[in-house]
Amino acid sequence: TADDHNADPDRDGYTLLEDYLNWLAEEHRIMSLNAQTSVSLKSLFAGFTNNPVYTLEAVSGTATAELDGDNLILRTADAGLTTIDVAVSDADGTTMTRHINIAATADVETSINTPSTMVNDPQAIYNLSGQRLSHPQKGINIINSKKYIQ
Repeated sequence: TADDHNADPDRDGYTLLEDYLNWLAEEHRIMSLNAQTSVSLKSLFAGFTNNPVYTLEAVSGTATAELDGDNLILRTADAGLTTIDVAVSDADGTTMTRHINIAATADVETSINTPSTMVNDPQAIYNLSGQRLSHPQKGINIINSKKYIQ
Protein backbone atom coordinates (compact mmCIF):
# COMPACT_ATOMS: atom_id res chain seq x y z
CA THR A 1 0.00 0.00 0.00
CA ALA A 2 1.11 3.54 -0.64
CA ASP A 3 1.96 5.83 2.24
CA ASP A 4 -0.42 8.71 2.89
CA HIS A 5 1.97 11.65 2.76
CA ASN A 6 -0.83 13.97 3.84
CA ALA A 7 -1.26 12.07 7.11
CA ASP A 8 -0.14 13.49 10.45
CA PRO A 9 0.65 10.37 12.52
CA ASP A 10 2.53 12.27 15.24
CA ARG A 11 -0.30 14.83 15.47
CA ASP A 12 2.06 17.82 15.46
CA GLY A 13 -0.02 19.75 12.92
CA TYR A 14 2.30 18.92 10.01
CA THR A 15 1.84 16.25 7.35
CA LEU A 16 4.51 13.66 6.58
CA LEU A 17 5.37 15.64 3.45
CA GLU A 18 5.79 18.86 5.45
CA ASP A 19 7.96 17.01 8.00
CA TYR A 20 10.17 15.74 5.16
CA LEU A 21 10.44 19.14 3.46
CA ASN A 22 11.41 20.71 6.78
CA TRP A 23 14.05 17.99 7.27
CA LEU A 24 15.49 18.85 3.86
CA ALA A 25 15.40 22.61 4.54
CA GLU A 26 17.59 22.21 7.61
CA GLU A 27 21.27 21.32 7.43
CA HIS A 28 21.36 17.60 6.62
CA ARG A 29 23.59 14.77 5.49
CA ILE A 30 22.81 11.40 3.94
CA MET A 31 25.60 9.06 4.97
CA SER A 32 26.64 5.47 4.45
CA LEU A 33 26.95 3.15 7.42
CA ASN A 34 30.27 3.30 9.29
CA ALA A 35 31.07 6.65 7.69
CA GLN A 36 32.47 9.89 9.06
CA THR A 37 32.17 13.47 7.88
CA SER A 38 33.02 16.90 9.21
CA VAL A 39 30.77 19.97 9.31
CA SER A 40 32.40 23.40 9.47
CA LEU A 41 30.72 25.25 12.31
CA LYS A 42 32.23 28.53 11.09
CA SER A 43 30.22 28.08 7.88
CA LEU A 44 27.10 26.89 9.69
CA PHE A 45 27.17 29.93 12.01
CA ALA A 46 28.75 32.38 9.55
CA GLY A 47 27.54 35.57 11.27
CA PHE A 48 29.14 34.71 14.62
CA THR A 49 32.63 36.17 14.31
CA ASN A 50 33.33 37.64 17.78
CA ASN A 51 34.95 34.70 19.61
CA PRO A 52 32.27 32.07 18.93
CA VAL A 53 31.92 29.18 21.38
CA TYR A 54 30.19 26.04 20.10
CA THR A 55 28.21 23.63 22.26
CA LEU A 56 26.83 20.22 21.39
CA GLU A 57 23.39 20.34 23.02
CA ALA A 58 21.61 17.15 21.99
CA VAL A 59 22.03 14.05 19.86
CA SER A 60 18.90 12.02 19.20
CA GLY A 61 19.22 8.96 16.95
CA THR A 62 21.71 6.42 15.67
CA ALA A 63 24.68 8.64 14.72
CA THR A 64 27.26 10.16 17.05
CA ALA A 65 28.75 13.65 17.08
CA GLU A 66 31.68 15.36 18.74
CA LEU A 67 33.13 18.84 18.63
CA ASP A 68 36.66 19.28 17.29
CA GLY A 69 37.50 22.98 17.46
CA ASP A 70 35.46 24.73 14.76
CA ASN A 71 34.26 21.41 13.30
CA LEU A 72 31.56 18.93 14.18
CA ILE A 73 32.57 15.32 13.50
CA LEU A 74 29.64 13.06 12.56
CA ARG A 75 29.88 9.26 12.60
CA THR A 76 27.37 6.59 11.66
CA ALA A 77 27.22 2.94 12.65
CA ASP A 78 23.61 1.82 12.42
CA ALA A 79 20.94 2.75 9.90
CA GLY A 80 18.45 5.37 11.02
CA LEU A 81 17.75 9.05 11.49
CA THR A 82 19.56 11.41 13.85
CA THR A 83 18.97 15.02 14.82
CA ILE A 84 21.84 16.94 16.39
CA ASP A 85 21.42 20.32 18.08
CA VAL A 86 24.49 22.56 18.02
CA ALA A 87 24.54 25.99 19.65
CA VAL A 88 26.86 28.96 19.35
CA SER A 89 27.35 31.97 21.57
CA ASP A 90 29.74 34.86 21.10
CA ALA A 91 31.31 37.71 23.02
CA ASP A 92 28.41 39.98 21.97
CA GLY A 93 26.06 37.79 24.03
CA THR A 94 24.25 36.48 20.96
CA THR A 95 23.24 32.81 20.78
CA MET A 96 21.72 30.51 18.18
CA THR A 97 20.90 26.81 17.95
CA ARG A 98 20.81 24.86 14.67
CA HIS A 99 19.61 21.35 13.88
CA ILE A 100 21.70 18.99 11.76
CA ASN A 101 19.80 16.01 10.40
CA ILE A 102 21.47 12.76 9.39
CA ALA A 103 20.05 9.79 7.52
CA ALA A 104 22.35 6.78 7.81
CA THR A 105 21.64 4.09 5.25
CA ALA A 106 23.33 1.06 3.75
CA ASP A 107 22.55 2.31 0.25
CA VAL A 108 23.40 5.94 -0.44
CA GLU A 109 21.72 6.78 -3.73
CA THR A 110 22.86 9.37 -6.20
CA SER A 111 20.77 10.73 -9.02
CA ILE A 112 23.09 9.09 -11.53
CA ASN A 113 22.18 5.61 -12.67
CA THR A 114 24.56 3.12 -14.20
CA PRO A 115 25.04 4.08 -17.85
CA SER A 116 23.63 1.58 -20.30
CA THR A 117 24.11 1.13 -24.00
CA MET A 118 21.18 2.11 -26.18
CA VAL A 119 19.97 -0.59 -28.54
CA ASN A 120 18.21 -0.12 -31.84
CA ASP A 121 14.61 -1.00 -31.15
CA PRO A 122 11.36 0.57 -32.31
CA GLN A 123 10.40 2.28 -29.02
CA ALA A 124 9.32 5.90 -28.93
CA ILE A 125 12.25 8.24 -28.35
CA TYR A 126 11.93 11.81 -27.05
CA ASN A 127 14.32 14.66 -26.29
CA LEU A 128 14.21 16.73 -23.08
CA SER A 129 11.75 19.15 -24.70
CA GLY A 130 9.27 16.32 -25.21
CA GLN A 131 9.71 16.22 -29.00
CA ARG A 132 9.47 12.76 -30.55
CA LEU A 133 12.62 11.70 -32.40
CA SER A 134 13.02 9.21 -35.23
CA HIS A 135 16.32 7.97 -33.80
CA PRO A 136 18.51 8.69 -30.75
CA GLN A 137 20.33 11.99 -30.95
CA LYS A 138 23.59 13.03 -29.36
CA GLY A 139 22.91 14.08 -25.77
CA ILE A 140 20.03 12.98 -23.56
CA ASN A 141 17.26 10.79 -24.96
CA ILE A 142 14.13 9.58 -23.16
CA ILE A 143 13.02 6.02 -23.87
CA ASN A 144 10.30 4.32 -21.81
CA SER A 145 10.40 7.20 -19.30
CA LYS A 146 14.13 6.66 -18.64
CA LYS A 147 16.90 9.08 -19.58
CA TYR A 148 19.88 7.81 -21.56
CA ILE A 149 23.03 9.60 -22.68
CA GLN A 150 24.02 8.96 -26.28
